[in-house]
Amino acid sequence: MVGILYVAVIDEYGVTRQEATVPFSIRNAIRCLSGPLVGIMGQRFGIRTITFYGGVIASAGAALCYIAPNIVWVSVLWGGVHGFGFAMANTLFQVIVNQYFQKYRATASGIALSGACIGSLGFPVLLEWIIGTFGLSGGFLIVGGMVMHVLPPSLLLSSPQWIEHPEGYARLCE
Repeated sequence: MVGILYVAVIDEYGVTRQEATVPFSIRNAIRCLSGPLVGIMGQRFGIRTITFYGGVIASAGAALCYIAPNIVWVSVLWGGVHGFGFAMANTLFQVIVNQYFQKYRATASGIALSGACIGSLGFPVLLEWIIGTFGLSGGFLIVGGMVMHVLPPSLLLSSPQWIEHPEGYARLCE
């Protein structure tokens, strides 16, 4: 996806290759460096809450690029806002997967993480068509809408009862 957006940013804003990489570099840096902060937020407010609001923030950051007048605003909105929201939406779900599985934890983690890889096979083709049809601004708006698809599944996230209320389950095991 980044390669397609990179070329479209160069064409749309008339910037150099170096300037065009800034929003994508900022997004990846913020996404990766936000991990400890997102973990602390998850402990404080809960995984469901952080994942949900992360989806809201990430989709808003992408969609607001629709009105970005220059590469600086794309860097702030896509790089900063979308990057932080994506970190919030995409970091903590693995904790829930690990809580539900013990024997097949590696297999469950592999399946949970494979979605992004499978999506990367078809999404570039779709994104190329979207940008060709609606332009870069429209593409950012549609990507923002697509990111909103994380919201309903995020509401389903919950820790297992034996994690939430260990005292009740400890009595059952005795």
